Amino acid sequence: MADTNKITVPLSADDVTPKWILQVMAKSLGKPEADLEVATLEPIADNAGLMSETFRAKVVDHEAVHNLFIKISLPKEDPWNAFIASNNIGKLRNLGFKDFLIC
Repeated sequence: MADTNKITVPLSADDVTPKWILQVMAKSLGKPEADLEVATLEPIADNAGLMSETFRAKVVDHEAVHNLFIKISLPKEDPWNAFIASNNIGKLRNLGFKDFLIC
């Protein structure tokens, strides 16, 4: 049986949607998705030096405003991926985020 509470990790910019953000934030905050609203979601245009795609989002609920910085891996066809893979940068970078992952 499939785990209906499982949240997938975005593999492309198209996967970073308001629905995905609501799922992640609902799980993180322990609140129903219906109590949350994605007020803004926008790509950060200048990703220079980040070796990833980045987004800004704002989620609001009855109690607070949550400002998010979302970072996902580059698309497979991006030329930086060869450098990242050959230097084990992805694994090293992710170790720094390990304590913050919620899904």
